[in-house]
Amino acid sequence: MLIPTVIAHARRAALIVLLVVPLALMLAGSTAAAQQAATPATPLSLDDLRSFKPTAGNWQIVGGFTADRNADQAFTTTPGTGILANIQTESARDNLFTTWEHADIELDFEVMMPRGSNSGVYFQGRYEIQLFDSWGVPAPSPADIGGIYERWDEARPEGQKGYEGHAPPVNVARAPGLWQHLNIVFRAPRFDAAGLKTRDAAFVRVALNGVVLHENVELGGPTRASAWDDEAPRGPLMIQGDHGPVAFRNIGYRLYGPEQVTLSNLRYGYYQGAFDWQMPDLGDLTLTHEGPTPAIDAGLADTEKRFALQFTGSLDIPTTGDYVLEVAHSARVRLDVDGKTVLTDRDDNVAAPGDFALRTTRLRLSKGAHPFALTYARGNWHGDPTALGFYIAGPGLLRTELSAPGSLPLDAFAAYEIAPAGEASIQRNFVMHRGAPRTHAMSVGEPSGIHYAFDTGTGALLSLWKGRFVNAATMWYQRGDLQSAIPLGSVLELSGWPTVAVLSDDAAPWPETPEGFRFKGYSLNEFERPIFAYQVGDTEVLDQLTPEGAYFSRRIALSGSAPAGKVWLFIAEGDRIELMPDGAYAVDDHTYFIENLQGGLAFVRNVGGKSELLISVDVAGGALVSYDIVW
Repeated sequence: MLIPTVIAHARRAALIVLLVVPLALMLAGSTAAAQQAATPATPLSLDDLRSFKPTAGNWQIVGGFTADRNADQAFTTTPGTGILANIQTESARDNLFTTWEHADIELDFEVMMPRGSNSGVYFQGRYEIQLFDSWGVPAPSPADIGGIYERWDEARPEGQKGYEGHAPPVNVARAPGLWQHLNIVFRAPRFDAAGLKTRDAAFVRVALNGVVLHENVELGGPTRASAWDDEAPRGPLMIQGDHGPVAFRNIGYRLYGPEQVTLSNLRYGYYQGAFDWQMPDLGDLTLTHEGPTPAIDAGLADTEKRFALQFTGSLDIPTTGDYVLEVAHSARVRLDVDGKTVLTDRDDNVAAPGDFALRTTRLRLSKGAHPFALTYARGNWHGDPTALGFYIAGPGLLRTELSAPGSLPLDAFAAYEIAPAGEASIQRNFVMHRGAPRTHAMSVGEPSGIHYAFDTGTGALLSLWKGRFVNAATMWYQRGDLQSAIPLGSVLELSGWPTVAVLSDDAAPWPETPEGFRFKGYSLNEFERPIFAYQVGDTEVLDQLTPEGAYFSRRIALSGSAPAGKVWLFIAEGDRIELMPDGAYAVDDHTYFIENLQGGLAFVRNVGGKSELLISVDVAGGALVSYDIVW
């Protein structure tokens, strides 16, 4: 048997850190969602090259782009539309410029990097976000994907010519040949009437594969290899075309103007009295002090419980349109606009550590002043910090904080991060999978920065992720109501179907829970990693994942007396599963790869509009199925 010898008693080894997980990271997903709801992106047409200035011919529109993962910068294309590809030659290697220019912009796109390839996107043709095949790089630099590239000065000493670069804090790059997602918000530099710069350009947010890498990074000037050395209010997007092949698809953008939503005639009232959990009637409380205030600020409270703060004033809207308003808070809230309640703490609840919640509402608002009242109340409980944030996004308006920065203290919500140190960390917890909790699950973290979640109730592999391991606040903070370990990295959510089942034939539907399933615990191999043991009918299973650098190798040993051709393993599911020339399977339109699949008869079937990769095994005398999951 090729499964390593097990150790009888499992040990958990992890560095458990009580620390602050910045709320900016927790709110990052909400930021993108609010912006999308308020201002849908403008798609950049990839039916032809009309959105771009003419080049030497290396930029083309194609229908398919496939990277050869066994050779540097090797790829093939197929005819069609929808993908922008750089097919450079020695004589054709131009950079690509849009025909239009931008100031403040949000850019969203998918990119595929062939092995060893290199490119970059330059905002205003001057400020680069790097694109590079950075898969598996242990310590990323500004030259890795998602990095803010360095500025350059030949007059500086050797070793110091590059400066002001910003490396990704964690490597969440996917393997060459897979599509990766970038969302970037850029703020253009500001100039006065005389043309003098009054504020630097900045990358407000850079997110790669769902993980925020940079926030509010100011840029003193253009980065290396920019099209121009000066700075300007506007400029075109530029894509680097002289360093290697690259492909783009699903490019969308939002342009933002200088208009801002402001608050005017802002006042506050501070109330005290006896109440518990409910939002109180302010008429039942005592108004202890009131007056004008420069900002919405929860810091005006001078006690931690049994108080209410109400802020009133005018919400001054620059442009008629649809706006998304958000309130982040740690107690009860109510928002009234134009005399109507538009948001309470029962609407659109998104739970986070402690009693923190984020609630949203969408309103059609006309240009002009709209009276509002924002009420925040804390009853007879304590433990969470006093915290209140107020945000708005709308047409031509980047999501804006309307509360004082300190009103929602980003360092106040204590969260528990589990950081594996030395060996795997094994955590029993709930796992949210496709919007529902899996209540019998384990999260397994690796010091190398790749992790997974496994359902011990069905024998299913639920998800993989790269980066930091988990935030356990909803398990350990106060009562631990949600009991979920929240992944802190770039998550690849898998189908969640049980791994092993007994089927009558190859067309039988896959069961949600295998008949005769029984979980039998886990032990550790000699490398201190778990081997899950379970039973499906008369078939005994030992199942383990082993990190191999930037990917997992899975080994599943089976034994029993089931009839030949009746025991099947579920390997992968996707809208499309494609067998590659090198024998690997590209799953869900090149979202991840299944490589080196061995141990039985594999085939792809179509069920309900989905493709399923299965493998049939003969368990009599023992069987071993093995494959690698590369993402």
